Amino acid sequence: MRIIFISYDGILEPLGYSQVFEYLKRLSGKHEIWLVSFEKNNDLIGVGKYDALKKTMIENKISWSHLRYHKLPTVPATAYDVARGLIRALLLIRKHKIEVVHTRGYVVSLIPLFLKKILGFRWIFDMRGFWADEKVEGGDWTPKGGLYRITKYFEKKFLLNADAVISLSYAGKKELLKMMPPKKGGFRIEVIPTCTNLEKFTPEKKSRRFIERGDPLSHPTVGYLGSASFSYLLEPALQFFKIVLSRFEKSKFLIINREHQSLIRDRCLEMGIPESAFEIRAVEHEAVADEIRKMDFVVFFIRPSFSKTASSPTKLGEILGCGVPCVTNDKIGDVTEIIEESQVGCVVRDFSETSLVLALDQVINLTKDAGLVERCVKASRKYFDINEGVKSYHQIYESFRR
Repeated sequence: MRIIFISYDGILEPLGYSQVFEYLKRLSGKHEIWLVSFEKNNDLIGVGKYDALKKTMIENKISWSHLRYHKLPTVPATAYDVARGLIRALLLIRKHKIEVVHTRGYVVSLIPLFLKKILGFRWIFDMRGFWADEKVEGGDWTPKGGLYRITKYFEKKFLLNADAVISLSYAGKKELLKMMPPKKGGFRIEVIPTCTNLEKFTPEKKSRRFIERGDPLSHPTVGYLGSASFSYLLEPALQFFKIVLSRFEKSKFLIINREHQSLIRDRCLEMGIPESAFEIRAVEHEAVADEIRKMDFVVFFIRPSFSKTASSPTKLGEILGCGVPCVTNDKIGDVTEIIEESQVGCVVRDFSETSLVLALDQVINLTKDAGLVERCVKASRKYFDINEGVKSYHQIYESFRR
């Protein structure tokens, strides 16, 4: 199949690399792929990184066409990006007789919406969650504002006109089926979570490191990965670590974060966590697995909301792939079912001190289980293996053969 993949996320960014390129390089062996992405100026400045990625694209026979991403002023900049993307896609579709257009996210899905009836290709809308509702919940938009209403209008258009819709979770699919307008022939919704390259995210050779290094209760290392933005609840995670610290004086909070280091450091100190008890590090994506392997369990809490029913945290597959359990909260996509059925962590229903203490007791008991690492790895392979995600995309592409 001849496929054009359009992503508003830059491939030079960690998210775009892991959630777009890692899939496409595996799919390129069976399909002809053209990739259009929107790259930020700061990423393009890194010539060595750009040249290395361009070389890898060529080696994998992916034709990469990148455009500059524009942020401000928001509406005109986005409209300009869409217009440029539409022209680039139109030229590629006509020149190479593209059969399938695969779009990641809402903004770039305007492109096939405008072109599909004219050019007659098949379209996959990889929606990545309820974006407009996420904007409202994050305080960026208001529910009665123009941007929200326009985006929800186009969301219905995307759902009605796409030949296949990708949801990140079964919980999200369930909500989609409730909200979808009638469509002749029904809707095709496939569930593909955010997957992980499990060749990189693997456990230590000593699968019972936590126990083998000595007294497991003397100095556990608690991990925290990623953002401290609105969606990620930093304060209850810090409160959880304070409970750990009150019980295990030598415990350590290892925080992997790039963008919010000052904020996290200030909040740690404000909450009475001594500077000697935490470490904040910024590492490249290639080094994240090494950092996870230093952790005995990971804590992350996400603000439960409507948009998060369609969420699939990228970090979950990475954490489990390294054989590490986690502590998190309920009402986040399919996370509760995955963790509880696989017995690879614990899920809190609220953030009270009682719930956090109970979660600590549960995860400490899990670390003493000789079968924990194997269960974590098994769960990561079952739900988050990128090779399984690639198979799902391949099957969708193949179903469009005329």
